[in-house]
Order: sequence, then C-alpha cells, then structure tokens
Amino acid sequence: MIRVLLVDDQALIRAGFRALIDAEDDLTVVGEAANGADGVALAARYLPDVALVDIQMPVLDGIEATRRIVADPRLASVRVVILTNYGIDEHVYDGLRAGAAGFLVKDTEPVDLLQGLSNTIAVLQSKARHKAAAIAVHAPPGLPRVFGFSGELNQIWANLIDNALDALEEGGRIEVTASREGPKVAVRIIDNGPGIPDKVRDRIFDPFFTTKPQGLGTGLGLSVVDGIMKSHGGAVTVESRRGVGTVFKLYFPATENRGASVSAEKPAPAHAQGQRLLYVDDDAALVRLVVRKLTRLGYTVTGVEDPEQALELLKQDPAAFDAVVSDLSMPRMPGFELGRRILELRPSMPIVITSGFVRPEDEERARELGVRAFILKPQTIDELGNALNRIFSEG
Repeated sequence: MIRVLLVDDQALIRAGFRALIDAEDDLTVVGEAANGADGVALAARYLPDVALVDIQMPVLDGIEATRRIVADPRLASVRVVILTNYGIDEHVYDGLRAGAAGFLVKDTEPVDLLQGLSNTIAVLQSKARHKAAAIAVHAPPGLPRVFGFSGELNQIWANLIDNALDALEEGGRIEVTASREGPKVAVRIIDNGPGIPDKVRDRIFDPFFTTKPQGLGTGLGLSVVDGIMKSHGGAVTVESRRGVGTVFKLYFPATENRGASVSAEKPAPAHAQGQRLLYVDDDAALVRLVVRKLTRLGYTVTGVEDPEQALELLKQDPAAFDAVVSDLSMPRMPGFELGRRILELRPSMPIVITSGFVRPEDEERARELGVRAFILKPQTIDELGNALNRIFSEG
C-alpha cells in the first residue's frame, strides 16, 4: 500500500486528489494539510511514501516545505512530488533543486465545461470544411463545474465535435446539451448525420482506429477520449442509427460530488494466464503499483525503472517476455526508441506505450513503429488489462 500525504491550500484540489487516490486499491491518503508548515509536521508524524506538495501556499511555501522534508534524516523515505499549475518554470526548477523527486502539473481545478466547449466550437467552425453544419448548445443556468484538467477536456471536445462536423460535410445540425443528473454533469453531443456503421461502432474506442484520411482531423482516436474520461472519474458511451444520427453521452462527477462513482458498462479485464510482462517506467512508485496490480490479474511481471536495463534483459533472452509495456517519456531513452530497439531484437514482440499526453505525431509514429496499443495516463489497470487481453487474444 502506497501512503500519500496531500499538502495544498485549496480544499477542492485536495478533494480531487483524494477521490482519485481512493479509487485505487493500492493507494491511501494518510493526511491532508492546507499549508507547508502543517505539511512538514504531518510528514514527520505519518512518514508517508509520497508527499504531494503544492508550490505556492501560505505560512510556508512548497519549495521550503520540500527543502525541510528532504533535509530531515527521519524523513529519508518520503518522496516529495511538487504540484504546479504552470508546467515547467523557475518555481519547478527551484522545487527540484530543493530535493523534490518530480513534479506534477496540477491544473486540476473547477472547470467550466461550457466555456471550453464554446471556445472549441468557435475554432472548429472557422475551418472552411466545417461551415455547412449548424451547432446549437443548450444548458441550464447554474450548471456545476467539474473538477479536472481543462486542456484534456478540450481535447475531448475537439475530437467529438470535429468528428460530428466531418460527418455533416453536406450540411446538418449538431446539438450539444448539458444537464445535471444527480451527482453527475451529463453532456450529450447529437448529430443528424448518416450514423456509424455497426462494424465501425464496435471498434471506435480501440487504440489507433480511425476512418479519416491522413491529414484530416485531430489525429486523436476515441480511445484517447475514453482514457481522458476515465482519468476524470467519468464515462463515455455512444449510440448510433444509420440514417438517423449519432449521440455521444459523457458523464462527469460534479465538483461537490467528486468522490461519486461514475462508470459505463464495460467488461472487467479477463484474468491472465501467467503471460510474462516487462513493465518500464522511470517513476519507481508507479512501477511498484502497476507490477502489483498486473500480478493480481494473473500476469508474471518484471518492473524496471531504467530502459537500458530493460533492453539488456531482452538482449540476454529476446523470448523472456510475452509483451512489453513502456512509458513514452523517459530521460535516458524515450519509449519509442526502446520499442524500436526491442523490435530489432524480436520483431514480433507486442509493445504497449503509455503516455500522459498523446500528440498527433506520437500516434502516427506509434503506427509506423508497430506499437500494438497506446494507453493514456493515468491509465486504469482495467484499461491496461483489457488492452493486453486483446493483444494476447489476437495472437
């Protein structure tokens, strides 16, 4: 069990992280603090495995709190991860120099879905090929915000609205409705296009599946939309009838109900038959967590933090593993480069890449390399298990 301390002056931020952590069997929150001074005191009291520490807080900021935790020999086992809203900047570098093991772009805040949706629609409608369709948005006043990452949510709108507009290239109508449904905010994207063929609908959430010609669309498959929804504690479903149209339904936990469970009907990952996996990620805590969870699903898992070590294991015996799961962004060797070298050793090796963000060029390179699946972080073990089960079922 990985024990986590949350240190952030915003209660909603702490509630969001607590909900995400509580959803995992091998993670638990041991304490919360609203300022750096209390965070240092709780670190000494609870000795957590990981302390998530916001950079900017009253009383004692996150950089000084990190410095004090790292300098205390009693807290040598505590791994500090600093939280920031702004990506890599001078504050992040200061935190890393103070001894933080890493940083996490927080950007988890109450998000106005309608604002991001409206901005995305305006951009997409400005494209010449999208001027034939009309779009209407309907939402009641006072719609709750959702707790999440605005950039990732905008990826959802860009993908789904772009797909609907492409389906209506000869003209038509898209209706977007948002409403409160119990503890959830529900968004429906409805078009009166030709509908999705059954054989396509059954595969649209598969990694890399697309019906668009090269050069059109965002380059993000609906598997990415599905992954983003899961990482926000939400769910997405699709209904479609030929000649009538398509409805995508998305469900988000509202901010005041962030801990509520939201799920779509989906099969649980099939129990493995002892297949041998090599899991590679430079995040040691994540390696330990994923190894334990995949082992519970029936896999035999070897976890390593160094891609060079992973490559050496395969050089010694290219047949030692049945599949490799690797992070994309690693300092010593990117996941694509590791995958390329592995495929030189064993061209038939199934490779799964995980990443916190999928750019169109990443997806294209994965196809060219022969990667079998691309999983968006923070992936659920169910999602990774289903991808592996699909790969082994295909043979």
